[in-house]
Amino acid sequence: MERGSNPDLARGKRPMSASASSPTLWVLGSDLPPYAVEVTDFPFTLGRHGSNRLPLRHMDVSRYHAEIVKLDNGDVALRDLNSSGGSFVNGEPITEKRLADGDDIRLGKAGGIHLLYLDSPATEAFLLEYAPDKPPQRKRLGADKFIIGRNPDCQLTLKSSSVSRYHAEIVRLADGAYRLRDLNSIGGTYVNDQSIREAELKTGDVIAISKPAAGRLRFVGANRPLPLFGEDEAEAEPETTLAISERQTRFLNPDLMRETANVNAKMLRRLSALYDLSHQLMTQASQAALTESWLAALFAALPLDYGVVLVSNPQTGQLEVVGSRGQGQPSRSVIARVQKDRVGCLSSDTRADARFASTQSIALATARAILAVPISSGKRFWGVCYLSNERNPGVFESEDLEFVMATARTAGLALENLNLIHELRATQNMLVQSDRLATMGKMCASISHELRNRLALISGVEVIQLKYPHDPDVARLTELAMHGQRRALELVEEIRLFARNSPAQYAFELHALRPMLERLLSLMCVDTELKRRTITFQALAEPYAIVNEAKIEQALINLVRNAVDATPPGAGAINVSLGVEQGMATIHIADNGHGIPAELLPRIWEPFFTTKGEHGTGLGLEICRRIVEAHHGRLMCSSQVGVGTRFTILLPAAAPPTLPAPPRPAAMRQTGGLPTLASRPAVPSQDCLERSL
Repeated sequence: MERGSNPDLARGKRPMSASASSPTLWVLGSDLPPYAVEVTDFPFTLGRHGSNRLPLRHMDVSRYHAEIVKLDNGDVALRDLNSSGGSFVNGEPITEKRLADGDDIRLGKAGGIHLLYLDSPATEAFLLEYAPDKPPQRKRLGADKFIIGRNPDCQLTLKSSSVSRYHAEIVRLADGAYRLRDLNSIGGTYVNDQSIREAELKTGDVIAISKPAAGRLRFVGANRPLPLFGEDEAEAEPETTLAISERQTRFLNPDLMRETANVNAKMLRRLSALYDLSHQLMTQASQAALTESWLAALFAALPLDYGVVLVSNPQTGQLEVVGSRGQGQPSRSVIARVQKDRVGCLSSDTRADARFASTQSIALATARAILAVPISSGKRFWGVCYLSNERNPGVFESEDLEFVMATARTAGLALENLNLIHELRATQNMLVQSDRLATMGKMCASISHELRNRLALISGVEVIQLKYPHDPDVARLTELAMHGQRRALELVEEIRLFARNSPAQYAFELHALRPMLERLLSLMCVDTELKRRTITFQALAEPYAIVNEAKIEQALINLVRNAVDATPPGAGAINVSLGVEQGMATIHIADNGHGIPAELLPRIWEPFFTTKGEHGTGLGLEICRRIVEAHHGRLMCSSQVGVGTRFTILLPAAAPPTLPAPPRPAAMRQTGGLPTLASRPAVPSQDCLERSL
């Protein structure tokens, strides 16, 4: 405080004698670094409201929580002002308690604000030694090493068998900081209940020598206490209404900061909080984490009951909630005003605020005091932060609005960084995928010719079939060979079209899906890996669809092969079912494999993303989806880790032909690898399957 004049005389308060040594309060239990405050007059009030001698923005602290008074005999005492959370001295609840040097004060419940009371300022660093039934003793640290141990030549001697002869030391560094080092003691050294080998000390740190503690110490650093009020600061009631722009905010306008004389302890604490919050917000990796961290910091700094952050949706332009804290209801009219005019709004008492007398939003809301600020970064508007106190009017001041607007600018810059990072990653992924697809297209074009030449040799099996026209085994193997040839050629062509991003052009025909599935599963029965799984087929309906048979078979083979890869040999089970749901033919391929984690499920459709490691290309599912969507259908997936995965193909159902359908066979089941049919002798693949068994 300036010594030229004393504003307390103008306020009618009794100042302390200039010759007396003023008591000091160290504020420890807050989100700010420890700081000291000089108790300059009595009564010295403490609470959440800005008119207190020591404003403490904490949710567990009442508006007017406690006061420090001077008794008739000259002693100093702490008096609780009927607070909701209570006041405590050295852990004991009090209504009034005489204070002694080194007393620990807590305002509110276990998570409340902690204060350290000193009967005189700490002009140099010292330790407070706490001993049973004795007042705390100050142990000056000085510039040399301060050794703690059992030996008599230590600066602090603790006579206990659990203390080593030279247990720990405190040294002063070149920058004035103090560092505690354990000297390879037997019992260990602890700072705030944490075992340490070496740690820098800050005021309020509790040092325990060995466990159980043979000595309890508290470090107090040298500090010149800050006065709470500047010479020109008045204790008037806050304005009822206020709306300011960012240019009027001292925290965002250095010129205003230089011009104002009211840079007091409260302003310094706000600047420190703003600095810490800026660093914290810029390290968040998502909008949800950013808003949660921001609201937590605001609740610690202001007397809030409710807070919500709304961010504009880039597609719709509407504000959407991305994070909230506490219980309350936002005012739509206030949010609309902030969004339209890009100004911060303060209403210290909504019921007495003429601006909102005719609006229903405020009347319906329960808030008594509100703060609302725009979230922006430069010229871009991101959203609105809305804060309220639901019970008490007059708790917000103009400086609170300036502080919240400054934090909103930081949040806006953090949101812009997140958006730029997201766009950069999306662009990088697009470039990488485009390059890989271009490379794959060239590769497919080059190998397509060679592959066709090699596969042409398979056509020779038709000659064998002509030579043995009545041998069913030859017929079955010939059909398998020709089917494999067609599938290989179609797969290469599909990859080539996919790499070139060319639209699929298929020839469609009306097909009964049940015979197509039965024939496909019969052809796949020779697969060695499939033989080691149990596969079942169940037809709940006889749907028809207009499809390209070869392409649908290609998609089904891919999905069944994926199920084989996901299930263990011997214990693997794959169920294929056919039905009709809401006018769509449905094909389900379900397995009892390991399942896909929920966080990876949305990514399985991305090109080149695979869960098979080096054995997968990451193209199979995307090609399957491309084929199904070319049939005006949908491909969906559901999965649960440890239970299994189910893929569903939905195809538009078509009317059956006028000719009567073939008789319906029983369900098909495969055990040990080969599907079997209980009836339907007319199915061409039936004899092949029975002979395979």
